[in-house]
Amino acid sequence: MYEIEATVTTATPTDLKLTANCPVVWLQASGPGFALSSTEIARVLAPDETLEPLNEPVQKLELPYNRSLHPNLNLGDRVVLRCYFGGETRV
Repeated sequence: MYEIEATVTTATPTDLKLTANCPVVWLQASGPGFALSSTEIARVLAPDETLEPLNEPVQKLELPYNRSLHPNLNLGDRVVLRCYFGGETRV
């Protein structure tokens, strides 16, 4: 599992889009479409809080997310996004 920083870049009444630098190894392991079902928003970051950048290759992606799971998120909010590999259990 990886924990990465993501930013809400689109917020509609039904959908969110998160932009994040996703680990390439995770993207390759998860396969097409799996990346979307193997993520969860862990929490909102405090305004002065940052996560350590990954020391491995990343790819910037925009990931769709179901707004009903986090109705209080707004455009520009920064969150901790957990990225799970297949078979990993969620915390």
